[in-house]
Amino acid sequence: MVLQALDIGVLYVFIVLDNPDSSIFNIKSAVTTRANGQIKVQIKAFMDDFPFAHYLVIESVNQLNSNLMQILRQFFQNQQQ
Repeated sequence: MVLQALDIGVLYVFIVLDNPDSSIFNIKSAVTTRANGQIKVQIKAFMDDFPFAHYLVIESVNQLNSNLMQILRQFFQNQQQ
């Protein structure tokens, strides 16, 4: 759905209002894999596998306007290329 939106010029941006005291960048997730009959557990940063290609992490709503302007500027510049 997101790829289809990009094809027609629509941009989805996932916005995270983050808390510096318990930041989304500090969240870890456990990934289990099975190899040679053994289960291995790997701890990864949650944002390493974040399911959205386009996201914005801000600490204050006051940052929203300027950051959205930058995202839109980049989007339109990429559309022109």
